[in-house]
Amino acid sequence: MELPDPVEVYVPASNIEAHLIEDLLRSHNIAAVAVDDVSAVGTWWGGSLPMIHHPAIFVDRQHAEAARELLREYETQRQRQRQAVVAGDPIEVTCEACGAVSTFAPELNGTTQQCSACLAFVDVGELDWPVDVGEPEDAEPNQDGAGEP
Repeated sequence: MELPDPVEVYVPASNIEAHLIEDLLRSHNIAAVAVDDVSAVGTWWGGSLPMIHHPAIFVDRQHAEAARELLREYETQRQRQRQAVVAGDPIEVTCEACGAVSTFAPELNGTTQQCSACLAFVDVGELDWPVDVGEPEDAEPNQDGAGEP
């Protein structure tokens, strides 16, 4: 996508966030381009120098103020989510394999981690499933018309 008069409106934390924000802006009919941090500029034997090259979001100058307003809302929501996670209680999980109790940080809610005792995989917290998928359907009848047991 080509922008006639591009202007940088946001510096995301990562390439992934850059593309998520690009999609957010496009979903609000704001033409946007995410530029990835793929440059070797700023890389040296000790690592990389921050902000020599960074991911960025560009929009056309005529849409810059609308994009910035939307990005302010995005930042506000992101800050609320961070505060909710930090304020949460640690999550205790009992391993089904060995019975040991492991404690995980609240930001790991909804993920799969390893038991601290036996290294088996355990589900941390619970996912909020927005839709009830219901009961499984009956087995399809076989050739003689009877369902499978």
